[in-house]
Amino acid sequence: MLHIYQARKRTADIIKYTRNEYMGKDYTQAKMAELLGLKSDRAYANIENGDAEPKWQHISKLCEIFGCDIGYLMGEHTTLRHVAADIQDVTGLSEAVSNKLTHQKTTIPPKIHIGTMNEMIVADAFGELVSSVLSAVRERYKLNLHRLGISEKTDTSSIEENVDYMRYKATLRLNELIDEIAESYPWKVPENNAREVSDNDGK
Repeated sequence: MLHIYQARKRTADIIKYTRNEYMGKDYTQAKMAELLGLKSDRAYANIENGDAEPKWQHISKLCEIFGCDIGYLMGEHTTLRHVAADIQDVTGLSEAVSNKLTHQKTTIPPKIHIGTMNEMIVADAFGELVSSVLSAVRERYKLNLHRLGISEKTDTSSIEENVDYMRYKATLRLNELIDEIAESYPWKVPENNAREVSDNDGK
């Protein structure tokens, strides 16, 4: 019995955490009770507090509301969707990045978008671009420390020059990345998709 209670309490804590962490302030206990078809907000509060076990139809509805897998609510993995957990385990990327990657197929036009991302990540210039951006961020961080009076360095001109130089290097790497992708583009853009891209760029 203790094991069953612990499992119910774990799910309750996950539901409460997810509502507070991921959902907007409009998702009150009363709102959640309405979405789940419960008679009162107290009935929903009992689920979040672990005092009542949610029915399977409520679990299914919660997954729909939160955009998560049942395994997440059961505590089987810590990301909303299992595919995001797999990406994190393999790459070390954050859940936010993992979710972004898994949702890219919904963008318009999808084939062009996904194809560009594939080519970008495997391109030789991509790693150099990331390194250049990191260097620029580090130099900018040093400049911020000095402006806040935290840094002991008195001469800001050299730091500002480094920031400008690193930004310039990052721009060069970005241009190299664009050129590399353009040269190895693996397909011809369909005419209707080309028009969509042109229309989107003009907005």
